[in-house]
Amino acid sequence: MRTYLGLRALFLLAASVITIATPALVGAQSPAAPQSSPPDTGASFTSDMRLLDGRLLQMIREPLERSGHSFYAFALYVADTAGPPVVYEYKMEVAPEANEPAAIAKSLRGTIRAHQSDSGGARTVAFIVDSIAGPFNEAVDGSYGPTFRRLAITELEDRSGRCRRIEREYRFAKDPPDDDGRNTREFGHIVYGDARVARCEPRRYWPRKAVLETRVLAAEN
Repeated sequence: MRTYLGLRALFLLAASVITIATPALVGAQSPAAPQSSPPDTGASFTSDMRLLDGRLLQMIREPLERSGHSFYAFALYVADTAGPPVVYEYKMEVAPEANEPAAIAKSLRGTIRAHQSDSGGARTVAFIVDSIAGPFNEAVDGSYGPTFRRLAITELEDRSGRCRRIEREYRFAKDPPDDDGRNTREFGHIVYGDARVARCEPRRYWPRKAVLETRVLAAEN
């Protein structure tokens, strides 16, 4: 059974907004599934990575379909604990320099790095940021707005140094009309394209000592 605590997606409406730094619980996977580490072929995923990637895609759909604009950026992590994996959401410690995806992404990455330096509580980190090929302020109205190319870019990294970058095109599609001849969602619904997966350079959120210890343990096992 998955557990959710009614979290709403982070959606900044003004540059002055400051969000809390405490990680928020998103949910837990069940039944218990230990972290697995297949050979690093450049396209392989651990179970944590698959879990986080799926959660991020769920999270960005709601703000996109509600606003018809952008999901900006989100970051999650799997806690380094025994038992079934538990997923938390990172919240920014300070407001971004601007209310746009790149600035919010920069602030979130700073929060991840600070959290890992202080507590090292994550074993796998996931990050997703919006990328729109057109003027950001004009990418509005969902399926009724401009058809700019849109990408959801995901980065997945664990403390062993395994890193994956996933690029997915997405678009707004109009909902079929209901019995009254009206569309059920104002801006339409999200349709994802195929995922393009590549190995990426780790951002090294973990202290070097933690990474080395993880690699030693993996070699011993």
